Amino acid sequence: YSPTGGNVGIGFAIPAETVRTVVADLRTNGRVERGWLGLQIQPVTEELAAGLGLKDTSGVLVADVLRDGPAAGTDLKPGDVILSTDGQPLRDYKDLPKRVAAIKAGTRMTLDVMRAGQPVQVAIVVGRMPEGDTLAQTANPSAAETGQARLGLALAPLTAELRRDRGLSGDSTGVVVTRVEPGSPADQAGIEAGSLISMVGGTPVATPDQVVAAVRAAAEAKREAVVLRVEKDGKHRFVAVPFAA
Repeated sequence: YSPTGGNVGIGFAIPAETVRTVVADLRTNGRVERGWLGLQIQPVTEELAAGLGLKDTSGVLVADVLRDGPAAGTDLKPGDVILSTDGQPLRDYKDLPKRVAAIKAGTRMTLDVMRAGQPVQVAIVVGRMPEGDTLAQTANPSAAETGQARLGLALAPLTAELRRDRGLSGDSTGVVVTRVEPGSPADQAGIEAGSLISMVGGTPVATPDQVVAAVRAAAEAKREAVVLRVEKDGKHRFVAVPFAA
């Protein structure tokens, strides 16, 4: 890369193993095909690990299962943490896209998953990545006046009118964030008014009372933070919100 045409010491490289795979695909098929699971994923941060009761930050957190993707026909759920594929541990969340992209479509894969503190195995058949799509869309985490306002969120039930006003799909479920208290834990975690909270921890929620109960349960379990699944502008992500001191 050079802004002037001269060498400024910045270079770009492609791993040799990637080149070998791409060249082989082009020679054999005339195009490059990559495996695809149809997941939206994000890293397991220390805050999320604490909120989910995990021992460490290993694995990949499933933020969403794309409706028409290969994973949609499996038992994989938002909130699952994928620990390994075919017995090979996932040390970094980027390992999953790399590993699956290198697998041919139609290959059967076994995922070791942690769900609500319990180990689960999920079998999945790898699909072919659609043109212009990605294996796993990454939801980069940035980030209650409820009854016992500990998070700094004001919540409202999701009605047909709110779906229309917020531009949400007709099958959206959850609780709408109507206000975020400035400077509150929720505000510092990046939650915005207009967001939709569909899960607290691994539990789906449909009413403000359910959110309050789930937050209270997390506090009583001595969790440092509570994990919320938040949707904003069609993107899902899990956010760890620390409890106010």
